[in-house]
This record gives sequence, structure tokens and C-alpha cells, in this order.
Amino acid sequence: MSSGKVKVQIDDMNFYVVGGEEEKVRKFADDLDKRIKTVQNSNYRLNQVQALILTALNILEEKDREADKINSIQEGSNEEKNLNTLNELEELKTKLASLSAENEKLKDRYDKKQKDYDSLINENQKLREDSKQFNLKIKEFTDEIEKIKSEKNSLEEQIFESQKRIIDLNREIESLNDR
Repeated sequence: MSSGKVKVQIDDMNFYVVGGEEEKVRKFADDLDKRIKTVQNSNYRLNQVQALILTALNILEEKDREADKINSIQEGSNEEKNLNTLNELEELKTKLASLSAENEKLKDRYDKKQKDYDSLINENQKLREDSKQFNLKIKEFTDEIEKIKSEKNSLEEQIFESQKRIIDLNREIESLNDR
């Protein structure tokens, strides 16, 4: 875990590596040493430099394959994300269609309620007009009744006066008859 000098042996040569974690540096050095020995054992005609270069090429090729794998995984991941996004879009489209249909139903209900409301407003207006007409007629009838009452009172007064006159005239006639 230190970041000091680490002594490692690669292809029977000693190296001092500065920095990095000691365990990782030793692991990398051991792995490189094994790879170099594998290349040397598979082709005994190679000198040390050729073995090192061939090992480096092998490592670079592995690195390239791993990078391709990572890219492929990332592309797959991107494709999966795109597929998920498409699925989400399809779900949203379906939901939008459902909500649009529901919205249309609500709009139709609103339009019907608005027509009912307008109809009730018109009916209310008509009833108010009828009520005004009815109140005017009531006033006319009330005025007529008052006029008739007044005429009745006047006629009753006239009758009363006439009856008094008749009584007076009857007395006069009696008085004349008595004479």
C-alpha cells in the first residue's frame, strides 16, 4: 500500500518501480514475467528483445480485444437504453392515447353539461319573464279589485243614501196621507 520504491524481477532483470501500490506492481511484474517466458518457450529462436516486443504486441492485442468488448458492452448497454427508451415512449404513447380518449369523453360531458346549463339559463330567463308578466297581471287585477271595491263602496253609499231618501219619502207620503 506504500508509494515508495518496489523491487521487481522481470525476465531475470531487476527493476525499481517508483509509485503505485506495492501489491499491484508486484502482480503486474509477475504477470509480465510469465507472459515473456511463455513467448520465449513457444519460440526458442527469439532473442530477448524480440521476445519482449512480441509480448508487448500480445498485450496490446489483448488490450484492444478488451476495449472492443467494453465498447460492445457499452453499445449493448446503449442499445438496451434505447430499447428501454422506445418501450417507455410506446407506453407513454399508449397512455397519451388513453388520456386523449378520456379527455374527449370529458369534453363531450362538459359540452353536454354546458348545453344543459344554457338550457336551464334560458328556461330560468323565460320563467323570470313569465313571473314579471304574472306580477304585472296581479298588479292589474289588484288595481282592478281596488277600483271595484271603491265602486262598491260608492254604490253602497248611494244605496244607503237612496234608502234614507226612500224612508224620508215614505214618511212624507204617510204624513200626506194622514192629513
